Amino acid sequence: MMRSALNNMWSQEISSRETHLRYRSKVDCIQAFGMPELSQTLRQFREVVYMVGSFSSGADKTLKAYVRSSHEAVTYNKLRALVSSENSLSDVDNLTVTAETALEAIAEYGPDVIPTSDLSGLQIQGEHLATLLRATYSWRNEIAGWSEALEVARRSLADQGIDPDDALYGMS
Repeated sequence: MMRSALNNMWSQEISSRETHLRYRSKVDCIQAFGMPELSQTLRQFREVVYMVGSFSSGADKTLKAYVRSSHEAVTYNKLRALVSSENSLSDVDNLTVTAETALEAIAEYGPDVIPTSDLSGLQIQGEHLATLLRATYSWRNEIAGWSEALEVARRSLADQGIDPDDALYGMS
């Protein structure tokens, strides 16, 4: 009984005397920001986060922007990992993951999240890069480095013994 009363006391909203703005403690990030996935760093705070400042102060917008930019960076790095040679499985299921991840990333963050201009230093898995390029073909003019990535894919496919003209058919 006492514990329930304490929990209710800590999760109530408080109104400011001067501005009548509302403050709230013990905020669920998923509920507050409508984000189904949080970065690993913020995941530990999923159930209990203390927001400082009023709801109209911009503090909540700053945290939302941080979470979004952090998730965008994770998505960008995930796409880079998917086209690297470390992702050596190139069966239909794995290629589908690459295509779906690219399309979901564009839907969420726009075409700038596709890492076609940042492939230097990576050992490229040609079939995955070809899949990424095919999935993003409609946005090729909006994605920086898309044409250059097509040439990288062409060389990687040839090095892997795969006919680039066949794998990249229709994208030249």
